[in-house]
Amino acid sequence: MSTEPDDGTDRNIVSPPVERSPDLWFEDGNIILHVEATQFRVFKSVLAKHSTVLKDMLLIPLPPDEPLIDGCPVVNLVGDTAMEWEFLLQAMFPSVCFERMPSISEMAAILRLSRKYDVPLFRAECIIRLRADLPDTLDGYMQVLGNWQFMIQRDGECISELIASAKEAGLVDDHLRNVVRLSVFVMYGDFREVAVTKQQHYDCVYNPAGLYSILPLALYRLAADAITKDGVLSREPKIPLSDQVDFLKGCMRISHLHTNSVPLKWLYTVPPAIPAPGSCLQVHRCAERASALRSSICVPGSCKISLFTAWEAEWSKGLCSACVAAGREAVLETRRELWTKLPSFFGLPDWEDLAKMDLE
Repeated sequence: MSTEPDDGTDRNIVSPPVERSPDLWFEDGNIILHVEATQFRVFKSVLAKHSTVLKDMLLIPLPPDEPLIDGCPVVNLVGDTAMEWEFLLQAMFPSVCFERMPSISEMAAILRLSRKYDVPLFRAECIIRLRADLPDTLDGYMQVLGNWQFMIQRDGECISELIASAKEAGLVDDHLRNVVRLSVFVMYGDFREVAVTKQQHYDCVYNPAGLYSILPLALYRLAADAITKDGVLSREPKIPLSDQVDFLKGCMRISHLHTNSVPLKWLYTVPPAIPAPGSCLQVHRCAERASALRSSICVPGSCKISLFTAWEAEWSKGLCSACVAAGREAVLETRRELWTKLPSFFGLPDWEDLAKMDLE
């Protein structure tokens, strides 16, 4: 059984040898999934339980001459990777007693396949975890502070995998186009055209991903991971210059704000100001401390992708109580202002509109 169309390609091309999955080959399984050069032997009932698409497909009678392997029908899954299916099947057939946190790559694979094959429980779990780790409120972000709470990031993994998987099912508007194209670049290492069609625009009406509101924070974290201190992409660009420029513009806006409107903006005056000039208890000492803080925090010419840093205990040392209190309030107020503007840095709609675009 195959979903692969006859595209007229040369069938004489030698295919890589087929391997059986060492962890997902059950001797008493009754169906074999063939993905790329890997085969998984599992159970129809479990697949049907989780996926309505696979359930309907398994109801189709096999032709009398359909080849079998060990008495099992073989389903060729085209357009997916073996690694994606390994992640999905590991979720269907867990080998551990207690839950463990999935990696970014696992989440991205399960999110994409659960959309394609309609696996609602897994899709919902992905959405819950993504929204928890990439909240759309400042209070929610300050609770996680850029740390993964419901997934892990392994070496070599990039948050753009999640962005690409979340957006792969369809786009909403042209102004999201470059965001998706860049995400695909970071994920795959090359440029793949992402066209926005009327059908894709219509598809968003029932797109179950509903993850538009995670985009601002996801892109902010992507910028922090992908942009070096010199303000360039950390890997060789393989996308059109216009797309690089669009993304780097957002990063440069953030870096510029770090210089002019960060929560510690009182440090960026010449000479460095003090947080509470009208009520400071030790003007000379606090001014010296502000100057020292500026020297230790601000590196001329560096690109910093950091807007929402919480007040650090180290900053209080040497400042009077009035300046500490005023400084903390300045940090909080500026953080709120920058959070409101965050979507606009990447050309996205505001938070309220993104929330309306979420469909879950």
